[in-house]
Amino acid sequence: MNVTLEDRFIKLLKKVLGMEDDSNLGMNANLQLLGFNSISFINLVVLSEEEFGIEFADEELDISRFENLHSVLTCIEEKIAKTSSASLLN
Repeated sequence: MNVTLEDRFIKLLKKVLGMEDDSNLGMNANLQLLGFNSISFINLVVLSEEEFGIEFADEELDISRFENLHSVLTCIEEKIAKTSSASLLN
């Protein structure tokens, strides 16, 4: 079974939100409507940094910068691509 980046991200989301069922976790789902607040968002950021080997800048730690799950996942994908590119240059 090939686990995608989105699958790994959904697993983190479920952990942070304490969810068993991920049927409400469409990528266009609004963060606040899912129950995210500033603390749960920071928890997701920390878990994402650990899971994906990335780092969020301080200015990215504001939940209002992200409209939905897709915007968070896109940010993670961009960071992974940057990290991969940087490691290829070394």
